[in-house]
Amino acid sequence: MMMQPRRALGDIGNRISNLQGKFPQDSLKPATARAGTTTTSTFAMPAASARMGFLAGARKPAASVALAGAQPRQPAPISSGTTSLPATSALSSLPTLRSTLPGQMPLPSARFHTSGSVTARPPSTTASLHSAAPTPASSDSSPSPIQPHHILPPVELGNYDDIDLNDAGNPQAVSEYVQDIYEYLMELEQRERVSENFLSIQTEVTDRIRSTLVDYLVDVHMGFQMLPETLFLTVNVLDRFLALKPVAQNKLQMVGITALLVAAKYEETYIPQLKDFVNVTDMTCTKADLIRTERMILSSLKFSLSVPTSLSFLKRYAKAAQADNTIGMLSRFMAELALMDAHISAAYRPSIVAAAAIYHALRCTHNPGWTANLQHYSGYTEADLTPCAHELRELVRRAPTGKLQAVFRKYSQQKYLGVARLCAQEI
Repeated sequence: MMMQPRRALGDIGNRISNLQGKFPQDSLKPATARAGTTTTSTFAMPAASARMGFLAGARKPAASVALAGAQPRQPAPISSGTTSLPATSALSSLPTLRSTLPGQMPLPSARFHTSGSVTARPPSTTASLHSAAPTPASSDSSPSPIQPHHILPPVELGNYDDIDLNDAGNPQAVSEYVQDIYEYLMELEQRERVSENFLSIQTEVTDRIRSTLVDYLVDVHMGFQMLPETLFLTVNVLDRFLALKPVAQNKLQMVGITALLVAAKYEETYIPQLKDFVNVTDMTCTKADLIRTERMILSSLKFSLSVPTSLSFLKRYAKAAQADNTIGMLSRFMAELALMDAHISAAYRPSIVAAAAIYHALRCTHNPGWTANLQHYSGYTEADLTPCAHELRELVRRAPTGKLQAVFRKYSQQKYLGVARLCAQEI
């Protein structure tokens, strides 16, 4: 019997105005499962006009927009044309790209998990590592030169568990050199960091405007039902590009959507079609615009997409903390809130943000604080995390009443265990 070739996406209907129906209407699943019952999820998006008023202005028909070339010794601005973020309305019958059952959490990566729990298997406690332990880093926010091998000096602790013991027979856990991998990620995160004043070259994009764009991207990412890694990589790509190229305010939405497209190509198995990305911009750009902007982003970043984010470290630290679903989901909620803040994203390394998120999640759930396990496997002491933890706490405190509600609304759903409201009550 001849099998029909698999399609990345089924027919996508995008005939409804605004954001209603702008996401694929069919679940992305193998052909054998299409005939069965599918699970759909719904969520409401607030009107974009309130949060994106800074982009007010006449909208031109979708047309190819020329990108200005680079000036001698000056970053090339993206200019010309006008865009505005779309007015949004309730989304319904969104596709289920992957199942996330209540009581399970997709942290941090579906590709490494056989379930939605914090770790790929029930929290195992211990095992001896075959390489040197990571070492405490200074909480200095300015980037420092890369050391030949270890960034963190060794932490001398004698009372910690070997969390990789039960993974010795699992080839996907790579327990033989997992610690070497995380030491390399700590070196790489330092190399790929943006400076604290990375928006200084921007003449039209401010911290507030960037936060509004990220809030919008969280809604679009959720509408497309993408992996968590895709969102974190999207913001990383966006920030590194903004640190290199001035962007006109009316082109910022197109740059953000293109960053999401780039991250989806890197992280996702199935990605939406180009017309779907165009659709969520309310047809203010064309496919050609997205392709041209994608080329500019990738060439500016020299195709460097293998970068660690705070989500990369959350899995390791959650395992070291023997975190349950609630703690893991709380830490992810705080890490996503941190994406909204340009200062936190630039001032602290992703590993520190992840460690501070775990630390604050433990405190919110009245669990023991920064244990010997966490200090050993992260290389950070409690004092190293205090400044970042205080800023995360302030973000959580303001989340229920803030103007940008995408992350709080997302983690208030039962699908995410309602941790946003739980955390707000504890604060």
